[in-house]
Amino acid sequence: MSEAVWFYIEGESQQGPVSREDLLSQLRRLPRETLVWREGLGDWQPAHELAELGLRPAPPPPPPPSAPPPPPRATAAPAPHRPIARTPSPSLSPSAFSDEPPSYNPFVLWRRCFNWSGRFDRGEFAVAYFGQMFVTIVLFTGLGIVSALLSGPGRSGQDAGAVVTGIGALLVLPFTIILAFGSAVRRLHDIGQSGWLALLLLLPCVNFGMLIYLVAAQGHGGATTGASSGPAMPAIIIAAVVAIAIVPIIGIVAAIAIPSLLRARISANEAGAIGDSRALVSAQAAYQSANGGYYGSITCLATPSGCMQGYSGPTFLDAALAQPHVSKQGYERRWFETPARGRPGSVEAFCYSATPSQRNQSGNRSFGADQTGMIVFSPLGAECCSERGLDTNSCQPLR
Repeated sequence: MSEAVWFYIEGESQQGPVSREDLLSQLRRLPRETLVWREGLGDWQPAHELAELGLRPAPPPPPPPSAPPPPPRATAAPAPHRPIARTPSPSLSPSAFSDEPPSYNPFVLWRRCFNWSGRFDRGEFAVAYFGQMFVTIVLFTGLGIVSALLSGPGRSGQDAGAVVTGIGALLVLPFTIILAFGSAVRRLHDIGQSGWLALLLLLPCVNFGMLIYLVAAQGHGGATTGASSGPAMPAIIIAAVVAIAIVPIIGIVAAIAIPSLLRARISANEAGAIGDSRALVSAQAAYQSANGGYYGSITCLATPSGCMQGYSGPTFLDAALAQPHVSKQGYERRWFETPARGRPGSVEAFCYSATPSQRNQSGNRSFGADQTGMIVFSPLGAECCSERGLDTNSCQPLR
């Protein structure tokens, strides 16, 4: 059984905790009526009335025979105040009463973020908040790469990439939100503020200032019961650690992810150009059947009723694509035709080309298609169509 811890009153202030030996040493210079207390006593007791201290009151000196009794004192002794038995003394270490020991292990801190009643000091908040931010960036970058790799020229490939991205976001976002708000609420408790202020993180621009405040503000230490404690980490050290550790890692991830995303974008643009070329060839084949064996001008495919007398059927091509020159998905689309004599709006031959708007950024290859149904490409991005028709010397058939 551990030795009892004593408190005593000297003057008007509470002193302690001290051991029994230290208390007896202090009582040698203090009045024996000094009020003392330990756990288990109902209230403060005069030291000489406690047998366990081994003190006895000294007999008062007899008054002179003819002297009158002493006058009453004007001031009474200060009223004793009862200590709170379960409240630790400030001289004791707060960590002795804490159920969350200090830690900078991100996995330990992330688990604590699910309990919003505790607190984080500056270092714990920085590790928990910026750690989850870094992990979120890495996960979403990985999802983007996987989605780009799964996305193909067809509709099914694009749907597969979208499904993977959507499922990944649904799995990651709830944990990200919990960790971000949990760490902010616990940090606000340490500062002595209401946890509802964490909602300011949802406001653009304001959230940046809120993060600076959470990292730089000095905590009150022990303001919240059951909270972790430890030596405070200076804000400048936290900022330096974040800059040195996280920024280079994000740069490395970006250096790996950006080229992959650029290649995926180029592949998607090229797939769109090939798909539009095939759509135009199919539209011309249908127009030829309805127009007595003649192909139509590019604008007639979108407005066939103005080019073919008596025609009341559907259009053959979307109006956004049915233009002599249009920029779409990083490609410049151009139309070349050989008009048919005596038949306005009809053509005998045509050539449709798609060249990258920015070589090696929006696309690498160029494409061309004509009335034969052949689609060709140039790996160097050269124009595959001209007034003379399809250039089969510089461009090779697409397989």
